[in-house]
Amino acid sequence: MARMLLGTILFLTTAAKAAPDARNTSSTTDALPRDVAVLAEGLIEHGMPEVLESLLSNRARTHQVLTARAFVRAAAMRTSPSQKDEDLAKAEAGYRAALQATDSATWNSDLKRRFVAARWRVELADLILRQRCAADLDQLEATSGLAKASPALVQRLGDALFEYRSADEALTGLLGTAEREPDALLATGIGEALPALAHACALNLAWTLTFQAIAADTSASERARHIQDALRRFDEVAHRTNDPERKINSLIGAAVAFRVAGKPDDSATILESLLGSCKDAVTRTRVHFELGRTYLARREFARAVTAFSALTPSTTAPFTKSSAESFYVQLAPVLRAYARLMDAQRSHPPNEVARLEAREELLAIRRRGGAWPAICDLYLADATPAYRRASELGPGERRLAARKLMAQERYADALVILRELLAAATERPGSNEHELQLDVATCLMHTQRPEEALDNAETVARNATDADIADRATLIALDAARQLCQRTGLAKDYGRFVEVAGRALDRTRDPTRRDALAIEAAQAARRAGRDADAGALLATVSSSSGLSLHAKAESIRLRHEKLVPTLTGMKPDDAARAARELADEWERVLNELERSGTTDAATRNDYSTATLCAAELLASAAIQRPDAALARLSKVADGDWPSETRAKATCLRLRCMIARRDFVGVQQWLSAIASQAASDVGLLLALGTELESQCRAASDAGHEELARQIAESSLSVMRQVCSAMARDPQRSGDIPIVEFGLARMLLQSDHAADALEILDRLVGLHPEDLNFRWYHARASERVARATHSTPDAPVRAERAWRSLLEDATLRDRDPACYWDARYHWLQWQLERGRAEEVARGIDAERVWYPELGGSPWKDRLLKLAEQARAQSARDASPAASGLPQR
Repeated sequence: MARMLLGTILFLTTAAKAAPDARNTSSTTDALPRDVAVLAEGLIEHGMPEVLESLLSNRARTHQVLTARAFVRAAAMRTSPSQKDEDLAKAEAGYRAALQATDSATWNSDLKRRFVAARWRVELADLILRQRCAADLDQLEATSGLAKASPALVQRLGDALFEYRSADEALTGLLGTAEREPDALLATGIGEALPALAHACALNLAWTLTFQAIAADTSASERARHIQDALRRFDEVAHRTNDPERKINSLIGAAVAFRVAGKPDDSATILESLLGSCKDAVTRTRVHFELGRTYLARREFARAVTAFSALTPSTTAPFTKSSAESFYVQLAPVLRAYARLMDAQRSHPPNEVARLEAREELLAIRRRGGAWPAICDLYLADATPAYRRASELGPGERRLAARKLMAQERYADALVILRELLAAATERPGSNEHELQLDVATCLMHTQRPEEALDNAETVARNATDADIADRATLIALDAARQLCQRTGLAKDYGRFVEVAGRALDRTRDPTRRDALAIEAAQAARRAGRDADAGALLATVSSSSGLSLHAKAESIRLRHEKLVPTLTGMKPDDAARAARELADEWERVLNELERSGTTDAATRNDYSTATLCAAELLASAAIQRPDAALARLSKVADGDWPSETRAKATCLRLRCMIARRDFVGVQQWLSAIASQAASDVGLLLALGTELESQCRAASDAGHEELARQIAESSLSVMRQVCSAMARDPQRSGDIPIVEFGLARMLLQSDHAADALEILDRLVGLHPEDLNFRWYHARASERVARATHSTPDAPVRAERAWRSLLEDATLRDRDPACYWDARYHWLQWQLERGRAEEVARGIDAERVWYPELGGSPWKDRLLKLAEQARAQSARDASPAASGLPQR
């Protein structure tokens, strides 16, 4: 059915006349040298856009119109639907790039340039409507709007509408200039072409408005505005044009618009008047067909049968031609049988014989296969009497009633009927059990029961002997598995998706669809923890596919995620070699992505990922090239990062800057980030976490000064995070964690009093939290040992350490915390003159725990014991006691 609508509107006649010759390279208004222009004409004619792109690589951006036309020509020569779509997408991008270059006062000050830009917009809109929307418009036309229009069609109609309106506004302005200043356009050479292009644009705009009124799910008032606008433009063209074909097409358009507006009488008046004036077969066929539809809208079913019978071919063969006449002639029997069925059901009394004959006509067409079953089912379902209860219908009618309910998106109601039919069908060998089971699966998916839907569809896929039914079952199972993964996010469900996708891959013959599914299945395998399966799936993507570079990037990413966590456990030389090899692979992917010149979202995402991974390796301890990592990161602007990786990229930049020890630059950069991302709490949290990690690593390695500098640099960000969290009620539960991070950084950067203020509050609110209490004790100790501490500070510090030791389970629950608290508390006891108690305490600990907690506490405690014994000896000496010496 695809592409048969091309003749149903005026595009094969009127629009083609308005469009420029593909070889007219001067239409860019930026003249090319003669030899280049001649070569460009040939390349457009032969559909060679890649060569033309190379030829015009250093030319003005407006010349991308030429490569766009070459892509359109190449698409017309393609046999592969996927390649055709790719060419058309590139053509659309080329037109848009050229039109961006016309958005300037300089360009619009020139009358000819304004005309040329308007013509480009008409070409772009025609491309969208005639080719990008073709298959979906075919479906809309073939089903008389009974099937819901796809979101893609509505979006593309909106795009075409925007371009037509913009062009119409510009052309109307130029026509006004021509009327006011007729001499102004003489020198431009556009005087004759202007009216023709303006009429074609207005007519195509009117058709687009009509299609949008049919397809879009909008309010009645908005739909009425679209139709009124379309009718006005159809009327203007019909009265102003001198082209008889364009005049007839505008009248047909007006008739269709009246019918869509709910005025079939006006529609019938126009069409009946046109029957006598139609000279060519295509137009006469179209008028008969639209008249039949108008009679259907008027509920004049017998007259509709007569109108469609005039178009019924003598053969029942499937479509063999792509002309407009063939489209309507081949579709007419469906609508004739539908009209007969409606007429028989609404006669008084109902004509059961005629009803069965008409129903059999539709079923006979349905049995041809291809696109016919889906089309006939819609008309059969629509003709099912709505006034009869399901219990009063026969099995066949109940099936159609269920289909009608599904078309109305009443899936729960349809499911009740379908399950009853399925229960009966399982008892009859050779019944339509599998088709019913698939309808049940579809209803289950739409009622948010994907797991049940998947079970039903997989049962059919395994047991069906009919290849078409098995293929359909596999696709439904795939959709159900996809919905299940989105709903649960569980690894086991992603694993099930991989299994279903594997069966779908075996049945998929279209290479483009197969490659796309292999990549989707690989992503699911990763989420299921099946990296080996993910790698195997990516390896099946064809090297000639447009997705091959993406598959290569994903394959390297798998190895990257596996390698990076293991680098720290490898020998330095082995780690360096493995990291360099993988970094080189990322560089090769980046070079290929840059050479491809593709700018779509998927390619930008691949480029961002490859950049981040390459920089991560360069900045790693295995390679230690932070400057090179920063240079690579600088090639991608912050705004180009996907949202999920922006935080990681920012943290990686921070890591590299810290490695360079440029703390002035770090603080300046962090201040800028904090102000720019004030509302991006996720990014600020990631930065704070990275700063803490870097600070801890430096401290653990014994680089205390470096840790202090990192902590000092982090304070502005940490405070910004706290402020942002306080403003968000939904994050109130996370505030203590963030404040705790700020307290740790304050402590590390020698702001112990500020840290203690925060920790006092946290311990008061959460006295059971061991981490809060341990850092509170450390902060208390730092404050007590400060030069200008208050008299009660030492007492507070001693009490803080003692409170930790009062927990009898601390030694077993957190030995490190226990021995640290034990050491600091004993140290305070020694400083308060209790040397003998300290020595006895440590000796007692050694009896039960000879290792005293191991390193570093054993050495510290033994040294403290020596100091205590020495202090005790001094305290016991005569000089210390004040007695006279001998």
